[in-house]
Amino acid sequence: MATPADARAVKSLNDSGGHKKFKFKTISQKINDIDVFRSLDKVKDEPSEGSSFFRDCLVEWRELNTAQDFILFYEEMLPFVQTLPLVILQKELIFSKLVSRLQMKARLSLEPILRLIAALSRDLLEDFIPFLPRIVNSLVSLLKTGAQKEPEIIEQIFSSWFDILENLKKYLICDIEGILRDTLELRYHPKDDINELMSKSMSFLLRNAQDEQLEKGIKWILSEAADPPKRDGGVGLLYYVMMRGNSKSFHSKARRVLKFLLKDSTLSFCDNSPQGPGTVVEVVSSTLERLCEDLEAEELSVMWKCLDQEINESISNKNSVHLSRLLSVLTAAVRIDKGRKVNDYPSLIQLVSLIVSTFVTSPETVVEGDNLSAVLDEVLQLILCTINRVTKMETVVSQWAPIFALKSTSLLTFLRELLQKDESVVKAFTNNILSAINNMIWEHSEEVIPVLLTLCEKQQTSDDRVNIIDQTFESRYERIHEFLEENIKKVLQNIENTGLSQIEEAELPVVWGVVKCYPYFKVDSSLLICF
Repeated sequence: MATPADARAVKSLNDSGGHKKFKFKTISQKINDIDVFRSLDKVKDEPSEGSSFFRDCLVEWRELNTAQDFILFYEEMLPFVQTLPLVILQKELIFSKLVSRLQMKARLSLEPILRLIAALSRDLLEDFIPFLPRIVNSLVSLLKTGAQKEPEIIEQIFSSWFDILENLKKYLICDIEGILRDTLELRYHPKDDINELMSKSMSFLLRNAQDEQLEKGIKWILSEAADPPKRDGGVGLLYYVMMRGNSKSFHSKARRVLKFLLKDSTLSFCDNSPQGPGTVVEVVSSTLERLCEDLEAEELSVMWKCLDQEINESISNKNSVHLSRLLSVLTAAVRIDKGRKVNDYPSLIQLVSLIVSTFVTSPETVVEGDNLSAVLDEVLQLILCTINRVTKMETVVSQWAPIFALKSTSLLTFLRELLQKDESVVKAFTNNILSAINNMIWEHSEEVIPVLLTLCEKQQTSDDRVNIIDQTFESRYERIHEFLEENIKKVLQNIENTGLSQIEEAELPVVWGVVKCYPYFKVDSSLLICF
C-alpha cells in the first residue's frame, strides 16, 4: 500500500559524468504542453448495467491506485454508490467527501479523486451545477498549497475540469454569465500558466453558446478585463474563444466573435466604468495583437476582412466616434511584427484615402479635441504604419494632401515621425510637409522650427547644402519666408540695440533654428553676415 511518504519520492537528473544527459523541461514548459481538450480516461457511452458512472470509475481506480487515502475513501463510499438513484440521493455526502480529499498531503490520491468528481458530474448532470463554486474554491486552495508547481497534478486538474464542462455543456451554455461568475477566482489565478489553461477550457463553452449567450459572455469578460489586474486573463480568454483547440488557426466561429468585438455597442460598452472610456478598445486591441503575434499572415485574413467591413460601414454612416475606436484597434494590429502580418496593404491605403476624402473637406471642419479630430489622429498613426508600403506614391500624395492642411498638434507629431521614414517617402511628401509648416509656423513656431530644420537637413546632399524651395517659394510658402526673414531682422535689431546676450532664453531655440534653416531657402542671405 502506497503511503504519503512515497509521494515525496521524485526522480532527479543524474549529474554524473558522461556525454549524454537527459534534459528536463521546466515547469512552465511542461504546463504549456498540457492539452486540456484531451481526456485522460476513455469515455464510456453508458455505465455498467444497474450501476453509475461514479461507481464504475470508483471500482476501476481501486484496481489502479493503491494509495492509502484512496483505499479508505473507496471503502467508505462503496455502500453509498451501488445504484444511480443512491448516488443522486447521497450526492451531498459524496461530493463533500471528494472535495475534502483535494489536498497535497493526499497527492497520490488526487488523480482518482479528480476523475471521480468528473464522473459524478456525468451522473448528476444539471444537479451538479450548484457544486461548481465549491469545486473552484477547492481547486484554488489545492493549487495554492503546492499543486501549481506540479505539472502532472495541473494536468489532472484541468483534464477533470474540462470533462466536467463537457458533461454539463448543455446546461452551462444557457447561462454563460453564471459559469463565468462562479469561476472568477480560478480564471484570474496569480499564475499565468493556470490562467492560460483556464482560458482554453472556458473558451469551449463560449464557442458552443448561442449568439445571445456568447455576447453576454463576451461583455462579461470585457467588464472584468476593464480592471487592469485582470486584463491579461480577459485577453487570453477572448483569444482562445477564436482559436481551434491548441492549433495556431482560427476556429470556424472566430468571425462571429470578431464581428461582435468590433461592434459599436461592444467597443463603447465600458465607457462609464471607473477606468474610463477606451478600456474595451485596449482589451480588444490586445486580443488582436496576440492573434497577430501567434498566427501567420494568411490565417489572419478573416480578422482583416472583419475590420475592413466594420470600418467601411462606420465611414458610410459617418460615425466618427466608432471609427476612431476601430482605427485604434486596426493600427495596433498593423504594428505587430513591423506590419508583416498584413496581407492586403492596398486596401489599407485605400481606406486612408476614403477617410480623408469623406471627413477632411477643409481644415475648418476639424476642431482639436472633437470626435472628428480623434478620427484624424488615428488616421495619422495608420499612415505612419502603411506609408512605406505605398506603391502608387504620386496618387497617394495627392489624395492625402488635405491631411497636411490641418492645424493641430497631432499633425506636428506626425510630421516628426514622417521625417524619420525612408528618404524616398520624405522626398515624395516634401511639398505636403512644407505646406503644413507654412500653415502653422506663426502659431506654433517653437514646435514647427525643429520640424523644418529636420526637413532641411534631410534634403542636404553629401557634398553641400541645396535649396529645397524652387522659384515659386514666395507664393506657395509665403508664411515660411516671412517668418524666417522677420525673425532674422528682429534678432539683428535686438543685437544692434542691446546685444546678443539680451535675447530671452526662451527665444534662443527658435532663433537658432531660424538661423540654421535660413541658408536652405532663396532669401536674402546677406542678413546672416552678423552670425
